[in-house]
Amino acid sequence: MLVIFLFFIILFLLPSPTKAANYNLSISPPVLEIITKPNKSFIQTFTLKNQGPTITLIPQIVQLKPIDNQGHVTIPNLQPVTNLPLHFSLENSNLNLNQPFTLPTNQSQQLVLRIASASTNQTQDFYLALALVPQTKTTNQPLSQPIITSLLFITLTPDGHLPINLQLKNFNPPAIHDSTTPLKLQPQLLNTTSTMIRPKTNLTIKNWRGKTLLDTNLASDLILGHQTRLLTFPNHQPLIWKPPKFAIGPYQITLTVTSQANTNLIQETKTVFLFPLQYTVYFLLFLFLIIILKLKPHQKNLTS
Repeated sequence: MLVIFLFFIILFLLPSPTKAANYNLSISPPVLEIITKPNKSFIQTFTLKNQGPTITLIPQIVQLKPIDNQGHVTIPNLQPVTNLPLHFSLENSNLNLNQPFTLPTNQSQQLVLRIASASTNQTQDFYLALALVPQTKTTNQPLSQPIITSLLFITLTPDGHLPINLQLKNFNPPAIHDSTTPLKLQPQLLNTTSTMIRPKTNLTIKNWRGKTLLDTNLASDLILGHQTRLLTFPNHQPLIWKPPKFAIGPYQITLTVTSQANTNLIQETKTVFLFPLQYTVYFLLFLFLIIILKLKPHQKNLTS
């Protein structure tokens, strides 16, 4: 009886689990990339689906902030954006930005967003998000963070000209590499302009005979203005290549960067000398042991 009593005391003292994790929302499209001119207006329809419990949401347009070289962004705060040469509004008859609406369980809601650009004489990027923020039941204030967002990457350009200036960084494979271990590359592209770009990249590896061992297009990721992006394979896996285990000789690794119009922007080649160092060490150790074993009987005969 004492054990059962203690069990219920401990169960009562444990914190109760939060119910916020029960939200199950999705929005389509999840990302929108736009290049527009001043004094233009267009409409984008988003579909919001609720597969969780009934929820009250507040649609907001908030700013994004890049946080790393892998394309991740964060929302610094949930304050609606102001003082931008862009105007946002919902064309739904019963919905408005910054005003709550209720979405029942297993229901969907279309959000018809109008984006209008104002007059400007300079090219600018805007990294924003359509955020659906849950409203608490006790107050009219939203929670501390949105549960679902659709990213809005918008370039406003008066003349349609987008400057392109990329730099290849950290493309520095070792001069000598053990061919029995994978070769990891971590090249990055730096966008030195203030406007986003989505370049195309290709990685090729050839042996000393000129035979191509690897020829693949890398992930065509968006690089925001003045940001760096780590190059990866199309599935966003790290650039890790497994060379032939007994490879010996110089191997050429080439990275080619082109625009979406296939204009060559960057091409750089590095040479790595591959050698099966690990297997060579094992072989030398084995050979050394054989020599030692053969010398031991000979030394005993000399001392007898």
